[in-house]
Amino acid sequence: EPELIYQTISSALTLTKSETILITSGGTCEPIDEIRSITNFSSGTTGSKITEQLARSGFQVIYLHSVTAKLPQTPCEKITFTDFKVLSSKMLDILNSRKITAVVHAAAVSDYSPVKSEGKISSDNEELHLTLKRNPKIVDQIKEWSINKNIKLIAFKMTAHADEAGINTSVQKLAKRSQADLVVHNDLDGILSGQHQFNIYANNLQK
Repeated sequence: EPELIYQTISSALTLTKSETILITSGGTCEPIDEIRSITNFSSGTTGSKITEQLARSGFQVIYLHSVTAKLPQTPCEKITFTDFKVLSSKMLDILNSRKITAVVHAAAVSDYSPVKSEGKISSDNEELHLTLKRNPKIVDQIKEWSINKNIKLIAFKMTAHADEAGINTSVQKLAKRSQADLVVHNDLDGILSGQHQFNIYANNLQK
């Protein structure tokens, strides 16, 4: 499937080889205290495979990845991130200082971050209550941050047990907010079944 995503991206956006593409991959890891954290199950496999395809085709690729994400087997510039704040800061820095032609934003970014406790939270408590604060949507700021005002954005959207109407609503909402040129969608049901099927929507919401 990542190979098909690459083919769709290349043909739909008519990218020129040797241009620089930023790919984000893997999941953010948000600290609860100085020892523990909460994260998601993103492995970075899709981002890694797309990076390999683009690099082999002659594109300059920046692979901005979580510390646990799968790494591509082709040479490229690799930069790591940990939590939401680090990812946001590094993306802003890259987009503000370098001419990026396209962003493939495949990273699984935490919607919320815990209010971090100092030291280590005691394990003697029967219950533990966390306060989570909502994070701004990085994907919605990518085109604003970029010095290249013609930058192309490929956004990713994952739903859970959604029907067709729910999927269309989620994709439309993301596309409108972020001004994404393409939205790559998958649903948890497909992942749990082992199929990991993607659908790609253009900005007119056509698959």
